[in-house]
Amino acid sequence: MIKKHEGFAKTLEAQEEKIDTLEQLAQALLAQEHYASDHIRSRCQGVLDRRDKVKQVKQSYSLCAGRLFGKPETSQSCMDKHCFR
Repeated sequence: MIKKHEGFAKTLEAQEEKIDTLEQLAQALLAQEHYASDHIRSRCQGVLDRRDKVKQVKQSYSLCAGRLFGKPETSQSCMDKHCFR
């Protein structure tokens, strides 16, 4: 499970740069008052919102994963509370 988490973290880091570039391009188009500004704003915000949600889950999961070597019932209840809402 920890290896899966580490792989997920690396994937998330790799996607960060792409998402940052997307946001910059969207901002440039919006600054130029692109004809599809509403659509661009909506799509970009959706991507950013999903990224933030994934980061929240990752952070919660990291906290819970740190408890895996402690009491199993504590780690499971932590994961249920934070990771599987």
